[in-house]
Amino acid sequence: MRALRTLLPFPLVVLIAALGGCVAEPVGDDDDDATGPEAVTYCADPTPATDLGNAWGVESARYSLYVEGTEAQATDFGALLEAAYDAYADWWAADLEPDEALRVEFYATEGAMLAAIAADGVPKPEHAGGYYHSSSRTAYLYDQPTRYYDQVLLLHEAGHQLHDAFRGLGGQPDWYGEGVVEYLSRHDWDGRCVRLGQLPNLSQEDTPAAARDAWAGLTVEDVLGGAGGRPAWYALLRFLDAEHRDALHAGLARVDGGEPGGLADELSDLGALDSALRAFLDDDQEPLRPTFLEWLHRTPDSVLGWADGVLTIARAKDGDRLDAWFAEPDDDAWAGGVLAGWSGPDDWLAVLVDADGQIWTFDVAGGGATWWDQGPAPAAVDGGWSVELRPADGGSTVAFNGESALYAHGLTPASGLAVNDAEVLFTELSLAP
Repeated sequence: MRALRTLLPFPLVVLIAALGGCVAEPVGDDDDDATGPEAVTYCADPTPATDLGNAWGVESARYSLYVEGTEAQATDFGALLEAAYDAYADWWAADLEPDEALRVEFYATEGAMLAAIAADGVPKPEHAGGYYHSSSRTAYLYDQPTRYYDQVLLLHEAGHQLHDAFRGLGGQPDWYGEGVVEYLSRHDWDGRCVRLGQLPNLSQEDTPAAARDAWAGLTVEDVLGGAGGRPAWYALLRFLDAEHRDALHAGLARVDGGEPGGLADELSDLGALDSALRAFLDDDQEPLRPTFLEWLHRTPDSVLGWADGVLTIARAKDGDRLDAWFAEPDDDAWAGGVLAGWSGPDDWLAVLVDADGQIWTFDVAGGGATWWDQGPAPAAVDGGWSVELRPADGGSTVAFNGESALYAHGLTPASGLAVNDAEVLFTELSLAP
């Protein structure tokens, strides 16, 4: 096992969105851990992408999608849009197909996106990662630092586009116009099936944490009166959709119909909601923190991690017990496992099994990192490994396929996931104190 550099965290980009083939198939909720009002899943098979030279196109009866990226990215975005169309339609109680294909354009850079917006005669947005404007009926966005936020931003701008198509954008207050797509764009997506309005296992943006902080000094009446920002608006819509769904949807229909105070009227006693909303946010938090960016939330019990010649980790915010399973990657060199101790970014320990059937610890001390050979790993079972992490006196116990060992360390007990030089999908993931 060669010593490898670790990744440095990428600074978060401030992202702003402005108002301005195949048939998706709803299936019943098959995951008791999913969040949201009904946790209904919508599925769509991918439509093949067409090579446009420097970009890819995906065409269907609903969408005309342009992607400056890879073919795989274009087909994935196309399927995600198709599945999400029906999810959005159900959320807005709309039985409507577009009269012409909806344009969605994904650019490699901000400059390319702004040039396309200008060419369409649309007012230029300021500091925007994505943009939708009713005059062109086009959703524009450009490549973001993480895969998950690419998907979030795609669903966000497509959400504005469908809000316009289903209800019309007529000056709705920001807590609604932006809040609804901030909320619904957080999602589960496994490549074929989507759930909107879900709590990710992890994200660089960590909107739930920002929302909890934002609501420390706000009331529901404040926000409906115009206060707050995107995290606060996200939280209001998510809380009401989970706890007061009928009143929320009745109120939003009134707001879309030209009654700005329609939601407040439906909720009636606004003051009674404040403490319940804050308690909801205390519990409604992402369980993992991506210490480095190579992590993608997929479903409530699965996370994808990848690394190209480096090691990357995702750390649990709370709890030091972890269970997961991962399949052997189809690579010549790889390692996957867990984070077992964490006293800070310069002092931590990961335990991993590698392609040669060896167990290694990746020991970071004082900012320097060393690989230590821990002997042979048990054989793969059904093409992969279960991994169990438990705190222990003087260190942590880690079991691969049921064979456990104590890894001594003087670090603060922690749990999390680790990947070296590969792409690893962790499933059956659970965390506990």
